Amino acid sequence: MIENDNVDLINDILNSITPEEFVPLNLIQSNREKAVNLIYEKFMNYDKNINNRLETQDILQNYEYIETIDKLKPNDRFRYISTRYFYDLKVSSIVSLINNEHNKLYIRNGIFLKSIKNNVHIFKLLPEETVVKMKLVEIIQQD
Repeated sequence: MIENDNVDLINDILNSITPEEFVPLNLIQSNREKAVNLIYEKFMNYDKNINNRLETQDILQNYEYIETIDKLKPNDRFRYISTRYFYDLKVSSIVSLINNEHNKLYIRNGIFLKSIKNNVHIFKLLPEETVVKMKLVEIIQQD
């Protein structure tokens, strides 16, 4: 049986969610999978990319595909795919945005600072709290 405090907490969380604010998680997942497939599609004739695509899908489980960098804010955590090495496409390690200036993203990877061109495919990390709310929106919309 759920304690009263937990019931109140659950009700508070449910009341704080507006369906307009959170897209259902299954839609985020579908968009991400389509984006990854489109990125890799042209380069699947390279053997390494067959496994790399599957690996990328696994790595990006709690990430959202971002179509435009305008949706990124400083300190957002994300991964990206660059087609520079098209014969061996891989998703980057997780990085944090420092700044976005002059068509370059200035990022931090641990203690290292780096700039990347604005022509990469970006996948933003979804905070765990957001993932839970998205799952709840999905459940609410099914009823």
